[in-house]
Amino acid sequence: MLKEYFSNQTKRTKQITVVLVVLIVAAIGTYLLIGSHAATPYTSITADNGTLANGATKQTCASSSNGSCVVFGTSGSNVPKHIETWAYDDGCNGGTGASAALVQQWVTYAETNCGRNTLALNNCHVGSTEYCKVIAYTESNFIYSNSPLRGACSDLSCYSEDSWLHKPGVTPSSSTRLSFTSSYDNPRTTDYYLNQKSTDADLWWQNFTRNTYGAYDGLMMDDTGSSLSSLIGNNGQGATSSYEITSDAQLIAAHDQLAGYLTKADGSQFTKIDNGLDTWPVYNQDFTRLDNAKGVDGLLAEGSPISNNNIGSDPEGYPVYAHAGKYATVLDDMSYIDNKTNSFIVLLSYDQSGSGGSGNQLMSRRVQAATVLLGYSPGHVVSWSYLETDNNNLAVWPEEGIYPTNPVQSMGAPSGSGCFTGGGGSNGYGNVCSYGGHNDIQVTPGTDIYRREFKSCYNQGKYFGPCAVIVNDTASAVTIQSSWLTQSYGHEVTVNGGDVQSGGSINLSGASFSPGSTTIAAYDAVFLSP
Repeated sequence: MLKEYFSNQTKRTKQITVVLVVLIVAAIGTYLLIGSHAATPYTSITADNGTLANGATKQTCASSSNGSCVVFGTSGSNVPKHIETWAYDDGCNGGTGASAALVQQWVTYAETNCGRNTLALNNCHVGSTEYCKVIAYTESNFIYSNSPLRGACSDLSCYSEDSWLHKPGVTPSSSTRLSFTSSYDNPRTTDYYLNQKSTDADLWWQNFTRNTYGAYDGLMMDDTGSSLSSLIGNNGQGATSSYEITSDAQLIAAHDQLAGYLTKADGSQFTKIDNGLDTWPVYNQDFTRLDNAKGVDGLLAEGSPISNNNIGSDPEGYPVYAHAGKYATVLDDMSYIDNKTNSFIVLLSYDQSGSGGSGNQLMSRRVQAATVLLGYSPGHVVSWSYLETDNNNLAVWPEEGIYPTNPVQSMGAPSGSGCFTGGGGSNGYGNVCSYGGHNDIQVTPGTDIYRREFKSCYNQGKYFGPCAVIVNDTASAVTIQSSWLTQSYGHEVTVNGGDVQSGGSINLSGASFSPGSTTIAAYDAVFLSP
C-alpha cells in the first residue's frame, strides 16, 4: 500500500516525501527489532502477554506452556518450548516416578484415571500458577460393573429405569436393558449402556463429576463417537440401535445434552474432550458439537495414526495404511479443526512393541510426531504419544520439543462430495475429501506421500533454522525428490532412546540428507533440518 501511495502523490512537496521516507525506515527498523516471524499466524506471539493470532490471550508462566500461559524460549525467541502434549500423570497409568518439574516442563494436558487421584493436581496446580490442565477420565456411555457410580447398587436397581438404553422394539425393563461384558471388568460381570437422553442420568453424572472432579480443569469423555451402530454393535447382543435412541443424529444430540449438564458447581464449564472421532471404520464425522454452548472443546482421535502394537494397524487389527483413505481422513480431520473451529484435536497413538527404542517404537515416534506437524496449528492440535504402554513413564517425547513456525505449505479447509461421510468407498473407509485438507500437502496430486515445510523451527525454544516433515503412506520405500521441497536441507533429525523421563533425546543433525538418494521406508516418516 505504501508503494501505491507514493505513486499517486508525485506532486507532494519534497519535505513531506522526506518525512515519509523517515517513517518507512522507522517502520522497517521496528519490524526487524520485533522479528519477521511475528508477521505470520504461527508465530504472532508477543512476549508481553502471549497473544496468539487466533485471538487467544495467554499469560507468561513460569515453566511449561499450557492452555492458560506460554513459555518463551531461552534464546530470545517468542515461541513455546514444546507443542501441545497430553499424557497420563496419575501414577497408575503413567507418570510414575516423574518429577513435578518434568511434568511442568513438558505436559499441557495431564490426564488421571485413578478416581480421586491428586498427583496431577499437585504437579499442575501450584499456588496460583497453572502449569498444565488436569483432565479426568470419564466413561460417558457405559457403566462398567466396577464403576464407582454403582457403589452399593451393583444391579443399578436404585436408579430409574430410563437411565439405561434398552433393546429396540421391546418394552423397557431391567430385563431388556442393552448390556455386555468387558475385559476391563475383573471379575467379568454385566455392564450397561447409559441413556444420555435421560435427565435423571445426566443429573446423576453432574453430581458425580462435581463431587469427584470439582478441582479438575476438564473431562475426557470416552466413547462419544457419532455412530450408533459402532457404539452398540462393537459390544454385543447383535443390536445396532436402541429403544430410546434410534439414529446417529439422536445420539449426537444426546452427547450434547449430557455435556450441557456437566458443569462445575458454580456453573462454569469444564474443558470437555470427546473421544469422538471415529477412526475405524470412518463414519460420518461430527464437528457440530464443537464451539457451542455445551462446552465441548476438543475431539480425540484414538488409534491415530498409530495403533495395535505395529505401524499401520488399528484397534481391530486391520492394517490402517493398506486401506486407502484412512490416513488421508486423519489429515482432513485435523485440517477441518484447524480451519473451521476454535477447538482442538488430540492424536492418540499406541505402540506396545517395547521401551527405549526397541521394536517399531522409533518408527512410531517419527510417524506420530510428523503427522502432528503436518497439521499443526497452535491451539488446535495436541499430541498424545502413548507409545510405551508396557511401562508407566510420562508419555512425552523429546521430539515434541520441536516447534515449527512460518509454514511453507498448509492444508486448507477440506471439502468435496462425500467429504467426511462413511460407509462408502471400495474398502469401507468412506470417502476422503477431494479438495483442501490432505490434497494440499501431497508431494504430487494423488500420491500417498505428504510433506510440510517451515521456514523457522525451534527445539526447546532454541532456533535451529528451517525444517520439514515427510510421511510415506505407501507400502514401499520411496526416494525423496528435490522437487518435493522448496528449501534446502542437509540433515535428518534422528530420535534416540525413549521418552523424556528415561533420558530419550533427538539429534538435529543425526544423519545426512541428500535429495535423490535419501529414502523413506514404507509407512514411515522423516524430519529434515539444515
